[in-house]
Amino acid sequence: MNDGLDLKLNWTALQNELKKAPEKVKVRELRRVMRAELSVVVQSVRQFVPVRKKTSGIKRTFQKRGAAKSSKILRAPGNLKKSIGIIASRKTATLFVRPLFGASKKYDGFYGHMVHNGTVNTKTKTAFMDQAYAATKSIVGANLSAKVTKSIAKSLSNLGAKV
Repeated sequence: MNDGLDLKLNWTALQNELKKAPEKVKVRELRRVMRAELSVVVQSVRQFVPVRKKTSGIKRTFQKRGAAKSSKILRAPGNLKKSIGIIASRKTATLFVRPLFGASKKYDGFYGHMVHNGTVNTKTKTAFMDQAYAATKSIVGANLSAKVTKSIAKSLSNLGAKV
């Protein structure tokens, strides 16, 4: 899987605007604009995720990780596709598109890396994240710099008007 988007952006104009802004405003605005742009990537990843065929023997209940023994969930076809989402880094303004997983998630995509990279037993790779990255990297990078610069400039003018 790719660690992030390698985009060609107008960094000089962006950095000049970022130097003027407080840290909270920077992170909030960067995340807001990037989340809107990454919705295109999420849709693309969902297109490339393989979904197994619905057959009568495939639907089974499994005990959900971290839950009480009595609670069961249904692992239906399309679970991984529905679990694709956007996660924010806690320390930086970085956003990740990946399968969401954990005890509190409705669609648990903990096995996404096994579908993407294959396992010892299957040996089949379905590089759905790489395919989505190749399909959307030019679309996402095209207007991101202009939108971030415009958004931060708008936030700075709003802060200046309030102060």
